[in-house]
Amino acid sequence: MKRLWILSVLLVMTLSAMKVFASISAAPDFSLKDPQGHTVSLKDFRGKYVLVNFWAIECHPCREEIPSFAKLAKGHPEIVILSVDVWDAKVTDAQLLDFAKRNGITYTVLRDSQNSLAGAYAVQSIPATFFINPSGSIVGRYNGGIDWQDQEGRDLVDRFLSDRIVGFSE
Repeated sequence: MKRLWILSVLLVMTLSAMKVFASISAAPDFSLKDPQGHTVSLKDFRGKYVLVNFWAIECHPCREEIPSFAKLAKGHPEIVILSVDVWDAKVTDAQLLDFAKRNGITYTVLRDSQNSLAGAYAVQSIPATFFINPSGSIVGRYNGGIDWQDQEGRDLVDRFLSDRIVGFSE
């Protein structure tokens, strides 16, 4: 009986580990337009650390992240931040550009008006941030809003920049 219990525990631990490692995969490539009409592709940033953040103007937690993302962008120029606006089909490019300027967004804002990229990344709620390492693999995902300047946010960034698996939040 004890042997069966130990085998059960080992099986659960193995399956849990497999879930984490199965989540590490090549990031789906994409090409999206910014509000000025310029095309930006993920492959353009190969060899760099990239955060892909899915958000929407009407999402309160998304808006709360903006100031800390701006500070993160300023404090870590080695990280490329691609902020992908989703679920805002009625928002025009001009409105998105105006929103970015009024809210101090200094990093790249892109449109996913058809939500195809959100689908490719299996985004079910926003904000959602993906950590993509220089070789193009997703090494972490954070679901929900976070202050990138507090201890939890800094720890995630530190793990990311030290080429460790960041982790995958549910």
